[in-house]
Amino acid sequence: MNDENINLNRFRHMKIKILFSTILVGCLLSAFSQNSILFSESFDTISDFNNWTQVNVSGNADWNIMQGLPYGGFDDSQDGTTNAVFNSYNYNEDQTMLISPIMDLSSVDVALLSFYLLQPAWSLDLDNLTLYYRTSVNSQWFELEVFENSIVEWKKQVVVLPDACQTYQIAFLAQSGYGYGIGLDHLSRIIHAISFV
Repeated sequence: MNDENINLNRFRHMKIKILFSTILVGCLLSAFSQNSILFSESFDTISDFNNWTQVNVSGNADWNIMQGLPYGGFDDSQDGTTNAVFNSYNYNEDQTMLISPIMDLSSVDVALLSFYLLQPAWSLDLDNLTLYYRTSVNSQWFELEVFENSIVEWKKQVVVLPDACQTYQIAFLAQSGYGYGIGLDHLSRIIHAISFV
């Protein structure tokens, strides 16, 4: 067998390996890209909003639902007709926690929280938002992420949720800083990737 035939056979063998690898990677990506929405909230009705609870940490400003934000020309929800809103136009650092219903994430391999955030500054003044989670109604809250920057258009946020369990809750803690307020919409979509065992 001459060198040309050996090289041709090696080339064919390499093509088969590349084809097999491409098919295998495609199958893996397909399996990992299958997602399930386990919990979803758009705050389009007062009954949806009332499934959430509120705790005033300081001050007496509450979360509400409306379209957009009350001031600043931010008039649209990201999705649907209304969104959740926190606003308290002062420097008192009023803080109110918006707490989700209990979510069963016990069958989840990878849990992600996806939501849209609107948090525009008023000049240099800004309200801020902190995301928390807990694993039961009696457990302590753990901080996941702090959002401290001005967001002047609805922006999608994606956060990994650790310690998935059967009695999972998330909470959004808003704090006033004389900004235009905080808007949440199309949020709390819990997604899990289906993986091979």
